[in-house]
Amino acid sequence: HCEGPKAGDPQLLAGQQLAFQLRANPTVKRGGKRLGLLVESEQRTWLKRKLTAAGAELLGCQIRDGGLQHSRRKPAQTHLAVLFTGQLQVGDPILLLAAVRGGVGPAKGYGFGMLSLTPIG
Repeated sequence: HCEGPKAGDPQLLAGQQLAFQLRANPTVKRGGKRLGLLVESEQRTWLKRKLTAAGAELLGCQIRDGGLQHSRRKPAQTHLAVLFTGQLQVGDPILLLAAVRGGVGPAKGYGFGMLSLTPIG
């Protein structure tokens, strides 16, 4: 369940346009395994789906390959890092605030998924 705003939370309004940045590990589950999405069009589709679920509409973005990140945890894992930057429009402020607080996508325990929002203008 989503809680209301807390001190320090961004003020989000339906229809508001914001700049965003997200360092993520875009993946899809196939055959019980999580596979990294390597093609930019698949990464963009993944981002649109995640933002829609988070109460926002993707207006435009740039996608930058962040390389592979190797974990020191046992067993060792390798994650594909992708940096998304762009603009979005708030649809559901409560859902979007939950995504800012809880992160977006898999591998949050490995430093991925933090959604940063900045007012435009």
